[in-house]
Order: sequence, then structure tokens, then C-alpha cells
Amino acid sequence: MFNQEELGSLDVLLNNATVPDEFYLYWNDAINAFGYTAKLLLMFAALESLFEKGSRNAFQYYSAIETVFGADLKKELY
Repeated sequence: MFNQEELGSLDVLLNNATVPDEFYLYWNDAINAFGYTAKLLLMFAALESLFEKGSRNAFQYYSAIETVFGADLKKELY
């Protein structure tokens, strides 16, 4: 089901202790959801679960989001 690159990425993700369990729960729900709206909302929730625990203030939070989406897309989304 996975090619070598995808399997390697999955191994890195699963071995990263800083990834909260909420990320996996939201991502699993996103995969099983019907429709683009539900999938996107759950994927955003999964990504935001990564940022919340490591961010101490709003600047760090939005910097982490910008790292993932880039400046232009972050401006459109947030």
C-alpha cells in the first residue's frame, strides 16, 4: 500500500514522541470522513493539534502554521 518513501515518512512520524495522540485521531477521522469540507476541517484540526502543545504564544503558533502552509496560503486560510 505504501511505497518506500511513504513508508519511511510514516516510520519517522510514528517514532516522533512529540506528536500528540490527538493528531492521529483527527487524521484517522479525516481519512474516513465523507466530503471535502469534513476532510479539510478534520485535517486542519489534526495539524493544529501539533501546534498547540509546542506553542507558548500567538506568534509561535502562527509561525508554526506558516512553516507548514507558507506565507500566502496561511494568509488566505487564517
